[in-house]
Amino acid sequence: MRNLIFTLMIFGVLFLKSQDKDQIAGFINKSHIAINKVQKEGMQLSDKDLEVNFKEAVKFQMASIKYYKAGKLNEAYEFSYKSRMICIGIFNGINKLYADYFNPTDTEKQLMTSDDKTFSLSPDVLNPGETAKADNLKITDIQKLRELEINLN
Repeated sequence: MRNLIFTLMIFGVLFLKSQDKDQIAGFINKSHIAINKVQKEGMQLSDKDLEVNFKEAVKFQMASIKYYKAGKLNEAYEFSYKSRMICIGIFNGINKLYADYFNPTDTEKQLMTSDDKTFSLSPDVLNPGETAKADNLKITDIQKLRELEINLN
């Protein structure tokens, strides 16, 4: 009987971990969509601040993917959250109505363990080549964005 209870507990924990991983993957993919939407809208504008923020969102998303693949789900989620919040700021700045669609839900907000306004991208997360690719990215260059690892698909 104890073995059965123990086995059920293990399966329950594994199921919850799998559910968390799927939820985080969905969140990361929606942040990827937000980045693509920012690029689409930003191509029509020539705003340097927008491009700087866009690159910052891309770097946070790249870090998120690295953390996810390394099994560091909490970090993956938080960095994708930061990327998404940058995108929402861009949408608000250019008066686009997409911000509501990309706003994290209350449940998603509860998964955050730190304040996204206070953490930054440390230099050791992305290697110099990855950082250079993001820094050299032009908002109008669709193909270059596709070459960066910013989604899980």
